[in-house]
Amino acid sequence: MSSSTGLPSLFVGHGAPTLAVEPGPTQNFLKGLGAELARPEAVLCVSAHWETARPTVGAAPRPESVRALDASEVVLVGLP
Repeated sequence: MSSSTGLPSLFVGHGAPTLAVEPGPTQNFLKGLGAELARPEAVLCVSAHWETARPTVGAAPRPESVRALDASEVVLVGLP
């Protein structure tokens, strides 16, 4: 992808873990956004939920996901 055809930078707050799978305005917005944008070559994710002594950068082709779910969120288990 050339720099002249790059994708926009987005801030997408995570909200409740189930927002992506529950019907409603948020799910509709995310589906529409996914349909409008080209598939990115990479994704940069910045999180305040990272426990290190100092700011840290990590990289992985398919980073492992750590999920702490309650009973109402079990629908998320097994999602990529």
